[in-house]
Amino acid sequence: MIDSTAIVNISELNRNFSKIARMVDEKKKVVVMRNNKPTYIITEFPNKNTRVEATTEEAMSAAQAVIAENKSLLARLAK
Repeated sequence: MIDSTAIVNISELNRNFSKIARMVDEKKKVVVMRNNKPTYIITEFPNKNTRVEATTEEAMSAAQAVIAENKSLLARLAK
């Protein structure tokens, strides 16, 4: 769902970036239109102190992918 008050034309973005940046601060997301089509989404950059925790399944899947990608190296290290 797009907030209709958070839609701007690309020419408005070019003319007044600071206004659009303030809009992103307020709305968290702004859609930029080009030729009457949604073309870009501007969002806040996540706070570097934001911590995201993976589920056990995600962690296991990532570990299995690393092991699979490095199987031959791990076999050499095990010798």
